[in-house]
Amino acid sequence: MKNDSDPLQRKTEQLTEALTTARSRAESADGLLRVDACADGELTIHLDDRARVLSAHELSRRLTALAAQALTAARAQARTALADFRADPRISESTARAASAIDQPVREPPRSRPVSS
Repeated sequence: MKNDSDPLQRKTEQLTEALTTARSRAESADGLLRVDACADGELTIHLDDRARVLSAHELSRRLTALAAQALTAARAQARTALADFRADPRISESTARAASAIDQPVREPPRSRPVSS
């Protein structure tokens, strides 16, 4: 049974969505070009047929700018979701414990004793 009232579960779902399925969109002022982006860098480019009047150089320049805008927005959403997730005291405490455990010196293995015959 899903517990919608658990803030950690909600934050986990929001983080998962921001990292995997959430998309941001940037569109040209004239509506001819549109780029959708995921935080992982996946891009989908949409071109209106009327964009054929643009030179290759202009089309490349505009698409590159739109891709950067969309990707920046998608990654900002992911950063916000990650910050919200990390702000939960249960996560910050677990992270601190894990970091503390990682920083501990490696224990020497027990010395084996020679077997007497």
